[in-house]
Amino acid sequence: MMKRLLLLIAASAVAFTTFADTSSDAKENRIISVGSSITELFYALDAKEQLVAIDVTSRHFDKSGEMPQVGYHRQLSAEGLMAQSPTHVIGSHEMGLNPHLSF
Repeated sequence: MMKRLLLLIAASAVAFTTFADTSSDAKENRIISVGSSITELFYALDAKEQLVAIDVTSRHFDKSGEMPQVGYHRQLSAEGLMAQSPTHVIGSHEMGLNPHLSF
C-alpha cells in the first residue's frame, strides 16, 4: 500500500513538471497600471519591471520620466492602451473606460 502511495505521488510530481512551461519563449507580463493606487502596489511589491505604461495620475512614481503614459484614468482610449501591446490592463474601480472598450 505504501509503495502505491509513493508511486502515485512520484507520478503526480512528474506530470506537473512535464507540463510546466519552462521555455524562454514564455510570454512575459506587459502590464498597464491605471490608477495611482494600483501603480503604488506594483512599486511596493518591487514589480515595476512588469509595467509598460501608467496613467497620468501615477507619473510621480516614475522618477526617470521614461515610462509611457496612457492618459487620464477616467478617460482612456483604446488606441493609447493597445499601442503598448499589453498582456494585462489593471485598474481600480475609478477607471473610466471609453465605451469602445469592453472587458
